[in-house]
Amino acid sequence: MAMVDRSQQNAPVSAADLDRMVGPDPHRPGPARWRLLTESVPVWAIIGQIGAEGGTTEPDAISDVVIADVAKGYDVSIDAVRAARARGVAVTAEVTPHHFTLTHAECASYDPVFKVNPPLRTDADVAAVRTGLADGVVDAIATDHAPHTQEAKEQAFDEAPPGMLGLETALALALTELDLPVATILGMLSWRPAAIVGLGDTHGGPIAVGRPSNLCVIDPEAAWVVEPSALASRSRNTPYAGRKLTGRVRHTILRGEPVVVDAEAVRA
Repeated sequence: MAMVDRSQQNAPVSAADLDRMVGPDPHRPGPARWRLLTESVPVWAIIGQIGAEGGTTEPDAISDVVIADVAKGYDVSIDAVRAARARGVAVTAEVTPHHFTLTHAECASYDPVFKVNPPLRTDADVAAVRTGLADGVVDAIATDHAPHTQEAKEQAFDEAPPGMLGLETALALALTELDLPVATILGMLSWRPAAIVGLGDTHGGPIAVGRPSNLCVIDPEAAWVVEPSALASRSRNTPYAGRKLTGRVRHTILRGEPVVVDAEAVRA
């Protein structure tokens, strides 16, 4: 129904829901309980969603489909996006920093800070995501910022809510971990997603007189260590505590008003 409605509206369709009818992935071996817990959302559920949204519908029936939170380390899902484009489907895709920097091996500790949806996967999956970013199949990097209270994240692994902080570390992780030009990374974090969702007139555009003053000043060479207590978020559920990163946002201006100054959030 969303695809039919989209053909009559000037707005993209964002597909993030998973195929809830798909059961556990039978192709993932291993008896460890943590492995089962991290695979509560199988790769095939993601693939089924791509097929439903961008693979089995005729190209002229789809204008803009945004596959959100897809290609989470699944080389086959990235290939599905590539194949859909080859058939003329106007499909875009985004990934998150934790899916190109962390693997499910982190979950062996049962620390819920590493629980996320879709779950972390293997080294090979991380490599596939990075390849998708490098060859342009993946259009954008999304923070997937999901703050939780300390009490919620201190529950048992299978009871704790999925999600982790992503906003303050997204730029630095991309600059530190990806072998891509700075301009390419900034495009994936700013003007490309803005254009995809139709916000190019107000966000991610060139700096010019008369343009909206939505600006971000960064220091691509700044070296820092992630300290959960020093983050602007009131939550502390970052999986990158103690990690050394390069690159940091220094100032952010929203509609002409400073909201981040000297890497510190300005609270009203």
